[in-house]
Amino acid sequence: MKTLRLIGMTLLMVMLAVNFAACSNDDDDKEDAKPSIVGTWKLVSNEGLSATHVAYNSNGTFKYTSTKEADYEEHGKYKIEGTKLYEMFSDEDEWSISEILLLNSTTLALQEMEDDGVTPYGKPYSFQRVE
Repeated sequence: MKTLRLIGMTLLMVMLAVNFAACSNDDDDKEDAKPSIVGTWKLVSNEGLSATHVAYNSNGTFKYTSTKEADYEEHGKYKIEGTKLYEMFSDEDEWSISEILLLNSTTLALQEMEDDGVTPYGKPYSFQRVE
């Protein structure tokens, strides 16, 4: 009888240990995944921009387009360092710097910065992911 009780308690302990171990890291992958800027974004706030859409590609290039002006297109290359988005337009030789205020699966909010990369310039603006 003591043997059955010992076996039962041992099985119960093993099952509890396996149960806790199996559930310990279910959410770790979600926390480690960083949102990506890659995709097409539609401007939802800022009256002063000519562009209404921007597409960031995985190869480090971007393209701004407009539904208001059919012949409007600007393109170049970009990089992200920390919370800074650097864009170099094809007709320029210096990086334009923006602070990434918010980047998640649906929203990209930016604040343009002066050339020093520290001082904000203008008002923040945001995009909504469309692709």
